[in-house]
Amino acid sequence: MPNIFISYRREDSAGYAQAVYSRLAQHFSKDRIFMDVDTIAPGADFERAIETAVSECEVLVAVIGKRWMGADATGVSRFENTKDYVRLELSTALDRDIRVIPVLVDGMTMPSEEILPVNLRPITRRHAIEISNTRFSFDVERLLTAIRQTVPELGAKQRQNQDETTPTAPHEVSAPRRSSFQPLLYTGIGVILALVFAGIVLWRGNLQDQDSISNYFEKADPKKVESKPANQTSRPVSPTERAPVLSSGTIFRDHLKSGRDGPEMIVISAGSFRMGDSQRKEKREIPVHSVRIPKAFAIGRYEVTFAEYEQFAIATNRQFPPDEGWGRGRRPAIYISWQEAIAYTKWLSAQSGKRYRLPNEAEWEYAARGGKETAYWWGDEWQNGMANCAGCDSPFDKKTAPVGSFKPNPFGLYDTAGNVWEWVKECWHENYSGAPADGSTWISGGNCSRRVRRGGSYAHPQRSSRSSSRERYYPENHSETIGFRVFQELD
Repeated sequence: MPNIFISYRREDSAGYAQAVYSRLAQHFSKDRIFMDVDTIAPGADFERAIETAVSECEVLVAVIGKRWMGADATGVSRFENTKDYVRLELSTALDRDIRVIPVLVDGMTMPSEEILPVNLRPITRRHAIEISNTRFSFDVERLLTAIRQTVPELGAKQRQNQDETTPTAPHEVSAPRRSSFQPLLYTGIGVILALVFAGIVLWRGNLQDQDSISNYFEKADPKKVESKPANQTSRPVSPTERAPVLSSGTIFRDHLKSGRDGPEMIVISAGSFRMGDSQRKEKREIPVHSVRIPKAFAIGRYEVTFAEYEQFAIATNRQFPPDEGWGRGRRPAIYISWQEAIAYTKWLSAQSGKRYRLPNEAEWEYAARGGKETAYWWGDEWQNGMANCAGCDSPFDKKTAPVGSFKPNPFGLYDTAGNVWEWVKECWHENYSGAPADGSTWISGGNCSRRVRRGGSYAHPQRSSRSSSRERYYPENHSETIGFRVFQELD
C-alpha cells in the first residue's frame, strides 16, 4: 500500500514531480509512492480508482506550478470540471483529513482561496514548501523531514534499510578466543603479504609503458590465447575502465557518478562522404566537398531528453526548461541554448570519465546521412511518416514528438530529420569555402556570435529537414524548436 501520493498536473509540473519522485524513491521504497494516474488499469473506474489510491495513502504531496489551475483559452479553470483528476485527488484527501503538503514550484505562490472550488479551499491553509532549482536538495530535504514526521513508519523503514546495508562495527562482533601465538602469526603473514604486494606494484610500474608479459606471449603465439580455460573469468570492470567500443552499431550507455545512466549512444565507423547540398540550390551549403571522418565515434541515438537534461539541471542548480505543456520524460529537451548544451556535455564528461562534446558539422552530417548522398537519408523525395515537421502529416501536429517515434536512419540514429534543431560545435560560416576535408572542427574564420543548428524541427518545412540543411542562431538564446544530441570521442 502506498504511503505517499504525488498529485500534479502534467502540463504544469511534470518535470518537478518526476524530480521529487526520484528523490523520495531514493529514501523510501518505490512501492510506497503512487505518482501517476497512468498506473490505473485500463477499464477501471477512473474516479473510484483515484479515491481508493488517495484514501489508502497517509500523505498527499500536491505539486503546484503556474499552470496548476489549468485554465483553457477562454480562461476557465479545469477545476470547474468536477471530474478533473487533480480536483478528485485533492478533494478526496481533504475530505478524509489526510495530510496534504502543498509543494510550490517554478516561483508559484499559493492560489487565493476565492478562485478555488469550495472543497479545495482548505489547501490554502496548509503550510507549503517551496522548491526551486537553485536550492533543490535543501528544499526537498524539508519535504522528506515533513513526510517522516507525518509517517513515522517510513522514517523507521529508512533507518532499517540503512542498518541492513551498514557493516557491523568490529566491537559488536563476538570474536572467538585466540591463543597468544595467533597475533604473532597474523602479523608475520601480514608483513609477508605487504612485501609481496609492494613487489607487484614495483613490477607493474616498470611495465607501465610496455605490454604486460601475458600480452606479449599472446601476441607472439596466438595458441596461448586459445589454451585459456573456457570457464576462466576476470574481475568486474568499472564503467570508467570499460574497454573502447569500436565495432560499428554497438549501443551503450555510460554509468554516471550520480548512479544514473547517460544518454544512449551508438558507435559509427570511420568513412568518407560528400558534404553539402548535392542539388546545389542552397548557397550556404556549397561548395559540395569530400570529407573523410578518420576515426570511429559514438553519438546519441536520440536527441537529449527532458529526463536526461533534468539530471544535469538538478545537479548544477539550474532552472528546468519549459515544455510548452507537451510533456517531458522522453520528449527532446527544448529551450536549450548552445551555452547550456556545452555545459551539459562538460558535466556528462565529468560524471562518466569519458570525452563528451557536441558534434561538429561534418560529424553531424556524416551521422545524419546514414551513408546516403540523397537529400534525405531515405531518398531525394519527401515521404510522409518519416519525420516530424511542418506540413509533414505528422501525428504530433505543431509540437515535438517523443524521441524514437519515427524510423531510424541506416546508422541507427533517430530524428536527425525534423523534431528539433540540434546544436553543433562550430561558429557560423556563410558557406563551405575553405572548409576542412579531414572531418575536424572548422576553427578558422566564422562568426562566433552565431552558432550552427542542424536538422530542422517540427515547426519548420520539409526542406529544413534535409541532411545538408544548416542555419545560424544566437548561442545564448532559447527556442522551443531547438535541442541537441551529444557526441563522444572514442579511444
